[in-house]
Amino acid sequence: MKSMTSLTAIRSAAFSALAALTIGQSALRAADHGDSPVPSNNQEVDIADVYFFMDPNAGSTDNVILIATIRGFIAAGENSNFGIFDPAVRYHFEIETTGAPAAGALADTKPDKFIDITFSPREADPATQVGKENLQIPKAQTATIAFSSAFKGTDGKKLGKFTAIPTTGSSTAATAPAQVTTPLGTTGIKFFAGMVDDPFFFDIPATGAFIKAVREGQTMPPPADAFLRGRDSFAGYNVMSIALSIPKSLLLAEGKTKLGAAFYAQKHIVQSPSKKTGALIGTGSFKTLDRMGNPAVNVVLVPFNRKNEYNVATPKDDAKLRFAVDILKTLKALGTIGTGIDATGNFLGLDMVSGTALTLAQVAVLNGDYLRLDTAVANDGLAATGFPNGRRLADDVVDIELSLIANDNPFDGFALGDNVNASDPAPQTVFPFLALPNQPLPRGAALPAADTNVDDKTRN
Repeated sequence: MKSMTSLTAIRSAAFSALAALTIGQSALRAADHGDSPVPSNNQEVDIADVYFFMDPNAGSTDNVILIATIRGFIAAGENSNFGIFDPAVRYHFEIETTGAPAAGALADTKPDKFIDITFSPREADPATQVGKENLQIPKAQTATIAFSSAFKGTDGKKLGKFTAIPTTGSSTAATAPAQVTTPLGTTGIKFFAGMVDDPFFFDIPATGAFIKAVREGQTMPPPADAFLRGRDSFAGYNVMSIALSIPKSLLLAEGKTKLGAAFYAQKHIVQSPSKKTGALIGTGSFKTLDRMGNPAVNVVLVPFNRKNEYNVATPKDDAKLRFAVDILKTLKALGTIGTGIDATGNFLGLDMVSGTALTLAQVAVLNGDYLRLDTAVANDGLAATGFPNGRRLADDVVDIELSLIANDNPFDGFALGDNVNASDPAPQTVFPFLALPNQPLPRGAALPAADTNVDDKTRN
């Protein structure tokens, strides 16, 4: 568990960043894995997390890093089977470039620039030895990256579409394949797609026990045995990822420094299997099945029966307060004060929302569900100090979220956090920053049945 001093420092850093963003944006960030029934049953569209930060490396400090992870909880022994991007899915980034509004004003929720990424079907080359042609090895997929007409290079020309970009293949070999990063022509943009270690860290059962205690009326502090587990529910598991390094000059509107990013997983409305290959072929318009800007909005705050509805909505819907009352009611139920919800469940109006409830609600209510980044804020590297100005891979967002839900005051001196403070392995220090995927343990690493002191890297 973090000490009271360290939690205070985290909260202080978070609120300093909030002030810099000038919109009171929340520190409510956590995982989005399986956040509603539809993506839970359709792994290919299940968004895990979104990250948005400035590259800290010399010579690249003017580049914005945009990362999305999809299809989580891949066990290392299944790398070859599940390490696939579905060719029927369009992975869609929307960038809002007008910047965050002044305090108290509504954000512009209309996106300005778009990036669409699709992947080829996964195919294989035959084996080269005569008589063993059927012992095939899958080839790495290729990606097509399409930029909207609003994207213009340094020469003023539209960026358009880049095709046949290689991804990084996946395997169950002892050593993970080297990561393939590809420059997109002379644009200054770099691209990566492939399997990686899931960078998110969080104790799901511990937080579930906390919510259960609140639901059942248990007095605070919450059960210490739950929050002292210290088990990372994501350790040892892999996830598929897309990463882009983009010069900020290609993103920013003239005279602006702030950006908002949202990520969508979309499919054609009609999916028909090919009579020849069995592969699904999509027709018609694309339909959003999962979306994410600020994680944990849907996971934690939106009631279960509205989660699918939230995923197919838009930041414009958020700003129109479509989910506002339910989000505030959830916060009240968790013990947050200042929600503007009275004892009988009536909403008294936004002018009655205050404190950390207002901070938390503004993520999904007033400003649309965009993950916002001020590119002019001094770059502080990969240390977990930037959040909520963007989100770095090392940002310990769960402890901040829990602290704010608890009104920024630990319950009776109990420092509320999940006691999971970093991912294992740690992120890399250069693009794409994501750690290599977990590979199956060698035979010599098998654990004796009686050995309870050795960690096998899956920590549920």
